[in-house]
Amino acid sequence: MALIDCATQMVVEAAINVPPAEPIDGQCFLITASPDGEWAGKADRIAIWISGGWHYVVPFDGMAIFDRSANSSVFYNSNWAYALLPALPFGGNTIDAEAREAIAGLIQALRIAGVFPNPE
Repeated sequence: MALIDCATQMVVEAAINVPPAEPIDGQCFLITASPDGEWAGKADRIAIWISGGWHYVVPFDGMAIFDRSANSSVFYNSNWAYALLPALPFGGNTIDAEAREAIAGLIQALRIAGVFPNPE
C-alpha cells in the first residue's frame, strides 16, 4: 500500500544522491543524477522506503512530482527539471503597468500551482 500511496501522491521529501540515515516508512526521495551508496546506478528514480528496504519507481516522460524541500513541482522529460522563476520586468523607456501586473499575476498563479517555488 505504501508503494501505491507514493506512486499516486507523487510527493518526495527532497532530491538527494545518498539515502537518508534513518528513513521513515512511506518516505519518498528523488534520486539525483549522481547517486552514491545503496542508490548507485539508480539515477532519476524515485526511492520509497517500505518495511526496511528501498523500492524504486522509474520515471516516464510527462511525469510530475512535488518536491517538499524545494516547495516546487518537478517535471520529467528525459530528465528531471524544475521550472525556473522568471525575473519580474523592470526598467525600460516605456513602462506598461498592466503588462507588468499581468506577468506578476501569472507568476503568482504558477507559484500557487507549485510550478514555481513560493518565497520563504
